Amino acid sequence: MEAYLDNSATTQPCKEAVDKMNYALKTCWGNPSSLHAKGIAASELIEDSRRNVAKALSCESSEIYFTSGGTESNNIAVFGAANAQKRRGSRIITTSIEHSSIEESVKALENQGYDVVRLRVNERGVIDERQLYAATNPSVVLISMMYVNNEIGSIQPVEFAKRAVTHSGANALVHCDAVQAFGKVQLKPYNMGVDLMSISSHKIHGPKGAGALFVKKGARLVQHTYGGLQESKIRPGTEPVPAIAGFGAAAAAIPDCKQSLKYATELRDYMVSRL
Repeated sequence: MEAYLDNSATTQPCKEAVDKMNYALKTCWGNPSSLHAKGIAASELIEDSRRNVAKALSCESSEIYFTSGGTESNNIAVFGAANAQKRRGSRIITTSIEHSSIEESVKALENQGYDVVRLRVNERGVIDERQLYAATNPSVVLISMMYVNNEIGSIQPVEFAKRAVTHSGANALVHCDAVQAFGKVQLKPYNMGVDLMSISSHKIHGPKGAGALFVKKGARLVQHTYGGLQESKIRPGTEPVPAIAGFGAAAAAIPDCKQSLKYATELRDYMVSRL
């Protein structure tokens, strides 16, 4: 029996995702932008997946935009939000332990003149809320914070970001990289005070090559890449229908994973106790 202990890096695609991808490859292979039957079938499959992902996040399907994965979602969020707000201010707040897709993005903006504040973490890998409040002033345009860290598993108090924004009088957007949290803890962007949230398919037993960005209704992003009208221009380009279909199927299967997660937690606790 093979033991696989690297689910934080990627997960094995579940049966539901594989079956839906096979269906898409065999049946819904048309271009979703085409108006003939094959194109319409592909488009309907994408919208069905969008509804499944939205349900998993307790949001509207119109607030879900498909991407190629977590890295692209993070790039779209950071550059799109910063450029949309640049006339209001230039400060971006993040943490010192973000995923490279966030760190490299804010570093690029820093080179363009943005004032980037990286909040330090304590011995448990968590930021000090007082430090967050102190750094948040009216010039802040974006706060980007990972919910569950991909290396050490620390959980950041993301809900305090919006409170800090409100307290400071800033007109900033709050972005949450929830790639590692999705499917493991309940995510409700509205309850968390989040305007933007990145998630990825292959972390929840879906295929690689698909992800999504939650964009709260009313939140404005400046287009980062250019092309067609797909995903309301937030992520132009012909959609990878099989990958999106598999993502939607995996998202719909999340409730069935709760028992497996409980079992995995018990195994982890046992292994830690024996070390």
